[in-house]
Amino acid sequence: MIKVHGAVIRSELIRRGLTYHDLARKTGMNARVVANLICENEHTPSLQSRLESALGFAVWDSLSHFEKRKHMAKFFGVDPCTLLHPELKTLARKRGVEITKGHASRRQILASLEADFDTATAAVADILATENGNTQPKGAR
Repeated sequence: MIKVHGAVIRSELIRRGLTYHDLARKTGMNARVVANLICENEHTPSLQSRLESALGFAVWDSLSHFEKRKHMAKFFGVDPCTLLHPELKTLARKRGVEITKGHASRRQILASLEADFDTATAAVADILATENGNTQPKGAR
């Protein structure tokens, strides 16, 4: 199941001081179409792409990925998917995620941060398993 995250979009519009009409102008769409995309989850891949390009980040995900994003937001203190590219680079640097010249695209940085999150949560799971008397790390079972 695919879902648009209207709350994320509305928060971003407020943060940027934009209205649905402003977003419609940026995408070349009718304001009513934009509102339907955000509020009623009506979309096509073409409309999705235009909206995401105008915002600068992905707003459609599988529900399981959205759940993971919620956990990542708690872990990082912010949902990395809602950050603009410069803010994303700053977060990655703070976390010690290496950003090389050839791997500095937004998508690549997000993937590196997700890997950082996965590593940290796996380490916590291993610690908890050890504390509960299970001496083998989760990956070794």
